[in-house]
Amino acid sequence: MRIWVALAILAVVLAAGCTGQSGGTATSTVLADGSVELTGTMPQATQVTYTDIIGNSITAESYPGYVYVFADVGADQAAIENAIKANGGTVAESLPAAGLYTAKVKAGEEAAFLSAMQENIWFLDGSPAFSFDLSDIFMYDFHSGVKNPTNCHDDHGDLTSLEAGRLGANINKVDVKTLGGTGAIGLARSMTEQAETARKSGRHAVFSFSLQSHASATTYISPAARAAGCVNFNCTLVRSQQSMFLRTYFQTMEAVRRASPSAADNMIFVIATGNAGADLDDEVAELKAEFPEAWKRIKLVGGSFANDGIIEQYNYLNDNSNNDVAYAVGTNVQITNPATGAVTTCHGTSFSTPQVSAVLDDIWADNPTLTAEQILNAFNQALGEMGTNGVIPNDADGKISQAFRDRVLVIANGLASGKPIPGAGSKIVFVGPPQTLPAKVGEDFIYSLCQPGLFEAGATCGGLKPATNPSGGNPPYSMSIKIGGGFLPKGIALNLNGLLLGMPTTEGNYPFTVCARDWSGDEGCANVVINVAPAPPPVATTYSGSFNLRGTYGRPFPEYGTTCMFDDTFAGTITVETTGTSGTATVSGTFTSTAVGGSVPGVINCESSQSSMNDAADVTVSGNNIQFTSHFYTAGGSNYAGAFSGSLSGNTITGTFGETSSCCSGASSAPVTLSRTA
Repeated sequence: MRIWVALAILAVVLAAGCTGQSGGTATSTVLADGSVELTGTMPQATQVTYTDIIGNSITAESYPGYVYVFADVGADQAAIENAIKANGGTVAESLPAAGLYTAKVKAGEEAAFLSAMQENIWFLDGSPAFSFDLSDIFMYDFHSGVKNPTNCHDDHGDLTSLEAGRLGANINKVDVKTLGGTGAIGLARSMTEQAETARKSGRHAVFSFSLQSHASATTYISPAARAAGCVNFNCTLVRSQQSMFLRTYFQTMEAVRRASPSAADNMIFVIATGNAGADLDDEVAELKAEFPEAWKRIKLVGGSFANDGIIEQYNYLNDNSNNDVAYAVGTNVQITNPATGAVTTCHGTSFSTPQVSAVLDDIWADNPTLTAEQILNAFNQALGEMGTNGVIPNDADGKISQAFRDRVLVIANGLASGKPIPGAGSKIVFVGPPQTLPAKVGEDFIYSLCQPGLFEAGATCGGLKPATNPSGGNPPYSMSIKIGGGFLPKGIALNLNGLLLGMPTTEGNYPFTVCARDWSGDEGCANVVINVAPAPPPVATTYSGSFNLRGTYGRPFPEYGTTCMFDDTFAGTITVETTGTSGTATVSGTFTSTAVGGSVPGVINCESSQSSMNDAADVTVSGNNIQFTSHFYTAGGSNYAGAFSGSLSGNTITGTFGETSSCCSGASSAPVTLSRTA
């Protein structure tokens, strides 16, 4: 079992329920494991100036009186807490296992506190606390995109038109909730809890993070600033905050790895680099060097243009020779509302990241014995073979190309089996039928694309006995319709072993492409055409039988103050002729009406009568159900309706025939059996 977890940011608002009140209501609680949880609202964000660890002077919107401290994951908790206290602070929130702390200091003394803390050997980084926008994190249903799927800001996670839409049910989801706090620690606490859940259940988890730091979400770095080396204030701010944002993931993964290597082997973090337009070369290189084992389980994702290079308006690397960042299409990404079909075009690394997450999740599902490092190695190897400077190949529609996904699968299969991994250009030979395959509506159809022929459904071609077509590669083979390669006639299915089987329902010419994929993931494709001829004209079938009904009917004459009562009988023959879903019915016979009461001497005389019944009615055939309604008029002008409802079984229609009249009260009915005569 595996899970694919995604978190996303909508707009740039303050986190942890900030109400805009200057003081805030945040309170700290010590938990059973010794960590500290911060709940409530944070103070109104203000401009705070401080000096970062490498000497840059930075001014940024921050929560006054709160400071992030990133410590060495292996540092002593007591030493860190004593240093915070010695420099005038208290621990407002912490996750010691990950080296993450938020200190509460006097407003205005954030910079001095940070300068003092930088003297400690275990101090890795820090800044006044800023928003990670956690109040707008929510989970997505990757199958339906249930949260406002046509709003780019409100729904980063509807992947109907991204990779999850193509990979379908292989993509999993889980309901993960961040646990509040000022951002970093609340996020890290959620991740560690999910890691423990994954460890206990033995499942794989691909975390897809479409979030970024506050500065990366709100700052725009101009092309001129990038061309000048991105050394201005905005670049410095984005690099600093995004570095600490990424550090949260690295330190959390490192903490999980130290606590439970098996849990870390079952987790991959896929992280958006952000959208401000800053290069992160130094920041990523530093994190890789500090946490080499955590890095083996992390993939960074930037944005690319469709069929082109990286988008430098988003965060990027100048030197991506090691493919540290994978660039998936992040502009003009179409998000489709599955309920209405409405399409919205969206932009950003939030829409690049889930594409990569979906591929990793799908590949891991096919190779559950592999570790997170091995899955990422397969992905990175394919990216090195087929990508350019980390840009993932994509199809004409902008999605990650099927060829790239297939290559990742080939490499992963090889790692799982221990067999040699076929070269990227290896092929198998698959030849389609030499001519159009004939079929007919309503008749059984069977054809084996695998040779020698297989005439029962199965999982593979060439599994039980060698195949002569397809050939080459690493058999056995499984077959499927190529994406975008046409459609089978309705009623016919393609089995994995290449058996085309079914009963077509719609006439027409159906060209399609079938691909045979071998065990290593290589494939060869062949074109197939099925021509479905119309069904022969249906043959008319005739059924006939007698009926005999009797009932009492009353015809009111209010102008004379009486109702004439009659004992009516209906006797004759019903003949039904059906052709397909329709037909005609003929009702013929005699209607006899005997007056039995209601006459008023000197005023009205209720008289007996006799009339012939002769009517043709349309028949409705629905499956085995037969229905019709006939009509006839008596000598006195009364209209009678005869309703029949029955079912066909073998050569017999059994049902009920009844007569009612719009002029009279009363009704009569009786069972009727119609036998086939022609």
